[in-house]
Amino acid sequence: ASPYLLGRCLWIISRYCDCNLFDQQTLLQVVNIIINSMSLDKPVVLRLTAARSIYGFCTILRECNDERKLCLVPKLEQFFECLMPLFSQSQNTVQSLLLETLTAIIAYDPNVTASISSKVVSLTIAMFLKYHDDRVILESVQDILKILAQNPFCLVPLQEKIIPTLVSILSSEGEQTATMHDIALDILGTVVKYSRGPLSSCMVESAFPAAVHCILRTEDASVMQSGGECLRAFLTVDAEQICGYKNGEGLNYIMEVTTMLLNPINTESTAAFIGRLVVVIITKVGNLLGENVDLLLKAVLSKMQLVQSLHVIMSLVIIFAHLIIVQMDAVLNFLSTVPGPTGEPAMSFVFANWLSRQHMFYGAYERKVCTMALCKLFEYGVTTKDERITNVMIKEAVVNVQQGRRTRSATSSAQQEWVDVPILLKIFKLLLNELSNLKESKEALEQNGSESDESGSESAEPKGATNLSAMMLFDDDDEEDDDQQMMMQELMQNPIFQCDMQEYLVKFVQSFSCDEHFRVFLEKLEDAEKLILKGFGINVA
Repeated sequence: ASPYLLGRCLWIISRYCDCNLFDQQTLLQVVNIIINSMSLDKPVVLRLTAARSIYGFCTILRECNDERKLCLVPKLEQFFECLMPLFSQSQNTVQSLLLETLTAIIAYDPNVTASISSKVVSLTIAMFLKYHDDRVILESVQDILKILAQNPFCLVPLQEKIIPTLVSILSSEGEQTATMHDIALDILGTVVKYSRGPLSSCMVESAFPAAVHCILRTEDASVMQSGGECLRAFLTVDAEQICGYKNGEGLNYIMEVTTMLLNPINTESTAAFIGRLVVVIITKVGNLLGENVDLLLKAVLSKMQLVQSLHVIMSLVIIFAHLIIVQMDAVLNFLSTVPGPTGEPAMSFVFANWLSRQHMFYGAYERKVCTMALCKLFEYGVTTKDERITNVMIKEAVVNVQQGRRTRSATSSAQQEWVDVPILLKIFKLLLNELSNLKESKEALEQNGSESDESGSESAEPKGATNLSAMMLFDDDDEEDDDQQMMMQELMQNPIFQCDMQEYLVKFVQSFSCDEHFRVFLEKLEDAEKLILKGFGINVA
């Protein structure tokens, strides 16, 4: 038989191995054929397609809840042993396929993974060192490390082998290893992030200081970015251990790196993820910071004056948004006493940057925190009439078109004017806009879901269309990212954030509609904004 056709047959069977046509005995026969097809005397094309079949079996049967899932467990170690020779015999174009198969094998059963963990770790380190400049292979390496780090039976052997390698790279100042510093920090961050606290001594005493010193001596923006995320992982897992390193020297290290990332001299990309780091610092060790909190926030203000990128602005804004939710009085006192770039209180500067871009913010974590912060600020401002807030005016662009018949040319040539809008009115408009977007997104997603159900299994395309729609409407680029999911889980531990955002906003707006000040705001809304209120049963007459 043709090796190619045999390989295709094995692969097709693997794609439908959860079908009821295949009983346990039939599946075992196919699995044995796969193992035989991967012997060293078989053609390479057959061995590679057999490896691809292993991936299919492992990923699909792993989701089964019957005896078919168990029948594969005794074969996993054989799968691994058959796969190993292919790594040394294949070019880098095939290595990604092999690593994906390895990922599927070790994700199947934690006990089997523990028995082969030593070999898996050695192979993973070798792949990282050899292909450190190949982003596709590195992504698979990261996936393997995530699985190993989350397996309590594999964590110790993983750290014993990989930490010395990473420390050696981070401590080296040679040109050859300098290009690997950001990758090493990424990998270290992955191992730390998916480890359970408390951190091991090699992590705290060796890896942590090596990472800090590597960051502090670099001028490479990518190393600074990766370094900031790496230190955030350390703090997230066990902030007490890290800050207590060498009797408090760990906290000084964290502050030194954070200040470096916020240094206006550095490119704005160094602060791309600074918001996450600062929020973790304030949340985890805020009681240890003392006067450093003000110094940290002043550094954030200095950085905000020079950046233009939406992502970086959003990263800086999230710091103040989080503080408004958990420490309203403290952050308002700070913003009203510290001068901004024009000499006025920084309050106006921060909210001008924030509110002019709020409608463009993305990411489930960022949108939820910022929206809830605006709700709390709006409620506080309306209730207390605090002049520190009510006196703030936000510039808003208004197109001034002359009266009379409007043509396209007249509209396009109309002059844009900037008018001052009270901050509370601006916030209310933004909250209505957010509520409208959430409603439209939810309706569109439900519609796509119903269309997918109607189509059934006739075609695979509707499912893909639904996923794409979800990504576009809810920014699942961010939500499907493991880091975003972990941040949301951390956020949801606080009861304040345990709510559905649309339900929260609906209740918030409905409650405010009964307030004596509601009519004052209603008179200043545009017709489209009144329609939003009307759509939720609020009287706008």
